[in-house]
Amino acid sequence: MAVEECVLIVLGDAEVRRCVSHGMHTVICGNLRADHVYTNSTNDCAFSVGGNVEAESFAEFGEYVEIHGNLKVDKLISDANTINVRGKREAKVVIKNSSTIPADRLTAILRKEILKTSTFNGETCTYIDGDAYEDCLKQNTSPFL
Repeated sequence: MAVEECVLIVLGDAEVRRCVSHGMHTVICGNLRADHVYTNSTNDCAFSVGGNVEAESFAEFGEYVEIHGNLKVDKLISDANTINVRGKREAKVVIKNSSTIPADRLTAILRKEILKTSTFNGETCTYIDGDAYEDCLKQNTSPFL
C-alpha cells in the first residue's frame, strides 16, 4: 500500500506487506499488520491507528503518529518526532534521531545505500536518508540487513 498527497481512511483492520504514507493523512480505525511501515510528511500530516500495530519495522521521518492500542515491532525508528502509543510499546531495536547514533550501530542493521554522511561545524555524522528508506520499501526491498 503506497498512497501520496491525499487522505486514506480505513474503516476496519489493514493487513499489508509495506505501508508507505508520505505527504498524506492516514487513519486506520482498526489494527494494522505490516512487514514495514513508513510515515513522512515533513510534519504536515498525521498517521493514526485506532487499534494495535504489529510490524517488522515502523519508521517515522517527520509525521505526527498516534497509536491508540499497542505497538509491537522488531525495529522502531523515530527520526523527527515522537511516536505516541497509548497502549504498550514493544520494540527490540529503537533508533531515535539517527544523526546522534554512532555510525557503526546504524551500519550494523541498515543497508549502506540508505545511510548518508555529512559534516557540520567540523563534526561528521551518519544518518538515515528518509527518501532512500522509502525507495527501498517501494522496490520491495527491506532497508535492514
